[in-house]
Amino acid sequence: MPRGGGPYPRGPFLSFGTPGSGTSAPDTAPPAEDGGGLSPATGAAAPSAVPTPGGAGDGGGPRGEDAGDAERPGGEPDAPATRTGWTPPGPLPADFAVTTTDPTLDDLNAIVHLLVATPAPDEAKARNLEAGTGGVVVPKTVYNLGIFRAPQGWKRITGPVERSGDELTATLHSESAGRPSITTRVAFVYRDGNWKLATRSVCEGVRTVGLPVACGG
Repeated sequence: MPRGGGPYPRGPFLSFGTPGSGTSAPDTAPPAEDGGGLSPATGAAAPSAVPTPGGAGDGGGPRGEDAGDAERPGGEPDAPATRTGWTPPGPLPADFAVTTTDPTLDDLNAIVHLLVATPAPDEAKARNLEAGTGGVVVPKTVYNLGIFRAPQGWKRITGPVERSGDELTATLHSESAGRPSITTRVAFVYRDGNWKLATRSVCEGVRTVGLPVACGG
């Protein structure tokens, strides 16, 4: 069982709602699909407002371009909910990392968002990849192509979340103009004090999208 130091730091730019309320960020908040650049982490750590993985209503966190997601008990989304993307309500911090022992769906979505939908520096992306620096070329290429970010595409991680020791699996839904939609299971592993996108999932993504790059595995 991993030992985390609590949720990653976040200030007003990464507020997932009032704890216990399950209230999403206002729909009037501007989308941040590019992440708006990375801001230094400030403020004290705060618990996520969404349930821990496996609980009813997983994924009830902030909304970007989505108009609201109705989900079945256990975190499994209804079909219409999977056709909208996830974005944070503001830029992710420069030292972004998910260190909490039990990450939420918002935490997992934030990892993927930083990797493929923001121009984060290489060291920030390496920190969130099991492959580290050797795997950075993949999310950089995906970001440059705009596959999983507005206006060309979108992505969202949903439940069910399954856990085995220091590994979590969840479901990635994504679409991009001119490409088939994707629904696949992806893995996250706890390494060096924080959760990272597993190398095997990065490699599977490379094959699925057809990128002519090495996956770092």
